[in-house]
Amino acid sequence: MSLRFRSLFPVIGLFLFLSAAHAVVPQTGWWYNPNQPGTGVFIEVQNGWVFLTTQVYDSTGQASWAISTGAMSGSSFSGSLDTYCCGQTLTGPYQPNQKTGSVGTISLSFTDEQHGSMTWPSGTVPIQRLSFTASPTAVAPQAGAPQPGWWWNPNQSGTAFQIDIQGSNIFADAMVYASNSTPIWYLATGTMSSPTLYQGQWNEYCCGQTIGGPFKANQLKGSAGATTIQFTSATTAVITLPGGGQEQIQRFMFGGTPPPPPPPPPPPPSGSLSSINHVVFKINENRSFDHYFAKLNEYRAMNGLGADVDELPAGETNPRVPDYAPQGSFHLNTMCIENTSAAWYVSHQDFNLFNLSSDTPTMDGFVWSGSAAAYNEGGNDTSGSRAMGYYDYTQMPYYYFMATAFGLSDRWFSPGPMETEPSKMYVVAATSAGHAHKPASSVNVTTIFDLLNRAGISWKIYYENQPSDAIYNFFQPSAAQNASHLVPISQYFADLQNGTLPAVSMIEPGFGSQDEHPGTGNNLQLGIADNANLINSLMRSSSWKDSVFILIYDETGSLYDHVPPPTNVPNPDGIPPQDLFTAAQNGYADPPGDFTRYGFRIPNLVISPFSKKGYVSHVVTDSTAILKLIEARWGLPNLTRRDAVASDLTDFFDFTNKPWATPPNPPAQPTNGPCYDSLP
Repeated sequence: MSLRFRSLFPVIGLFLFLSAAHAVVPQTGWWYNPNQPGTGVFIEVQNGWVFLTTQVYDSTGQASWAISTGAMSGSSFSGSLDTYCCGQTLTGPYQPNQKTGSVGTISLSFTDEQHGSMTWPSGTVPIQRLSFTASPTAVAPQAGAPQPGWWWNPNQSGTAFQIDIQGSNIFADAMVYASNSTPIWYLATGTMSSPTLYQGQWNEYCCGQTIGGPFKANQLKGSAGATTIQFTSATTAVITLPGGGQEQIQRFMFGGTPPPPPPPPPPPPSGSLSSINHVVFKINENRSFDHYFAKLNEYRAMNGLGADVDELPAGETNPRVPDYAPQGSFHLNTMCIENTSAAWYVSHQDFNLFNLSSDTPTMDGFVWSGSAAAYNEGGNDTSGSRAMGYYDYTQMPYYYFMATAFGLSDRWFSPGPMETEPSKMYVVAATSAGHAHKPASSVNVTTIFDLLNRAGISWKIYYENQPSDAIYNFFQPSAAQNASHLVPISQYFADLQNGTLPAVSMIEPGFGSQDEHPGTGNNLQLGIADNANLINSLMRSSSWKDSVFILIYDETGSLYDHVPPPTNVPNPDGIPPQDLFTAAQNGYADPPGDFTRYGFRIPNLVISPFSKKGYVSHVVTDSTAILKLIEARWGLPNLTRRDAVASDLTDFFDFTNKPWATPPNPPAQPTNGPCYDSLP
């Protein structure tokens, strides 16, 4: 996205839709006054008919709009600016609007398809087509791409979305009404996730130019919530609004012959997310994707599959302590490497060793972080070299088999640059409630378990060690009120045997070898064997037929991964970090930042009778994808803006053919690998 694009959108003042039957035909899209980059117009041509909307501000500073419609006269248009009220809010039920009056007139005159002038109650200004790509002129849409212009839900007239796409960038606008019934608009801008998918935020602005007043730049007021726009054709789309509500929208034809209707949808598959009746998930500790799956493509090739995984490339290095010599990746032999950390400072250091506040990834601080952990804990690996070590399929045959038989993602990131507790909190509530570190006290926010309770959906938390280990205990009074839902792991096996597995199950691992946390004496193979027992027991049970088991890790523990995490994800609830360390507290200061960056890639497995065989997902997401799956399956609202933009994991599944209706027979996981405190 160009600087020009970023600087203009926050101060745009109005939209127009129009069309010319003769003479100059203006391009469809966003126009603006180059001398006052806060006065803008959105222009559409439909057989000589104009639909014009102005998006400005009222005398109180609230975003407002008016519209005008009518016929073009040659290369010009003139009409009345009319106001409306009392229609649908952004997330409320449909309600038709009402016309309330007029605020003046507006005229347009075009000299060519990208230049013209506008006269409105604030005076006469030049206007030209806005390019929001690197090109100096606006980029025309590609054939088959979503059409720029006016979109609407034909069953709910009065609610409109104005969409302009140039290259991979999008500018979308929602014209709705505030809770006091006055007109209000929201903007969603940014880069498309794919040619047919946008994921972002509706933002509200205030305090800019009024219809009759002088130019005045506006201000960002805040986010109104997350949105996605999934285009199903050039003229149809599904828009997901804050709170999870969805609308089918299509191109609005206000002049001439409408476009041909889209082809009929394919017949519904024989199964869907509703085929899943049990979601089981477990969060283990402190391992990175490259650290575990560095040789997954080699294993896939041995089993006749393609090299589809973005795995550890050859030649990756990090500067070593203390001489900055390059430390390359290497095959670990010991199952028991020394402890590491993924705390806020350390994770920012991993991302950019020499500029911790930067959003530019250099991915060169992992070895230094490993060194610091060894010095702090009296370890032997003071060079930090273990951070570049990896394992392979000879040491963890169970994981490699399951990752190849079922599915995994090579774009699954931890929720943020944080340690265990805040990272796991995201998998319960899609937020850490402002905590970058382990909270010193409980937090009171809505969790996925609260949503399940309200919907009457069964759930349990099975603990392998003791109930106090559950991350859910940080959420009060919710955890205290639901203490009966926390049960020992023996109950998991009993529920599998008795056919009483709840709809949603979280398994809390025991600390040490069971959760695979690095540490002297912690044999990771014991943790893998523990998970093998949990998963195999599910596959052998009557619950297998409609279950999914998801294994993830809380964060990477500063073990090397080569893929930089995204730095433009939504802060879940608008709360910045509240507990960053100061130099007075810790002898060093945490770098500034926000919860708008994912952590690094983590190992993951998605195991189900519906899992596609050998599937590798490249959909970018974080661990709140588990919440999104649960929400999508049982019709629950999103918890925050973070799970709202997460993947719902449906790309992993084939509900029609049910590839693993009969589960495979995975290899036994050895547990006798060498465990010593040195390298390799």
